[in-house]
Amino acid sequence: TKRELFVAADLTELALALKGLEQEMVDQIIEGQPQKRQAMYEPVEGAVAKRDVDNARKKIVVNAKEMADSGAINLEDILSGGEMVE
Repeated sequence: TKRELFVAADLTELALALKGLEQEMVDQIIEGQPQKRQAMYEPVEGAVAKRDVDNARKKIVVNAKEMADSGAINLEDILSGGEMVE
């Protein structure tokens, strides 16, 4: 699930990767974290080099691919938003 993907990420890297995203999206990701990680999360303040944010996001993508390869997560479900059909 999406939660497993973001919980697996280093909290500092996650904060950097979330820099510049819409607050609603950031809130959804952080609210999906265990309470202890929510309490420890601190957004990155001030200006940050775009390459640093891009590198943090790349690390999460690489981790996602590794987790998908091992069967820990299903990227297709995450990317589709987990839509249900009745």
